Amino acid sequence: MNLKDLKKELIKDPNFKKEWNKQDLAFDISEALIRLRIEKGLSQGKLAKKIKSKQSAIARAENGNYLPSLRWLEKVAKATKSKIIFKFENIKKNKK
Repeated sequence: MNLKDLKKELIKDPNFKKEWNKQDLAFDISEALIRLRIEKGLSQGKLAKKIKSKQSAIARAENGNYLPSLRWLEKVAKATKSKIIFKFENIKKNKK
């Protein structure tokens, strides 16, 4: 069984699917956070100081395994003179 087939099987389990989707969101947020921080020319430490946090909190949010709170993300947006854009999109289903 290859990885793609394994995912198809595991995703049938509601608990696995919930965790998988949570990881996707955490990963998407981590990518956006890294991109923003680099565009603003900030190290993790400098961003942490701007939001009155610790460098380890920035690292945790950037590793893709942790889902930061919206309030925390708002602090990052404010500190970087950015805004959060949130939207729902339809998911394209794979045809069998």
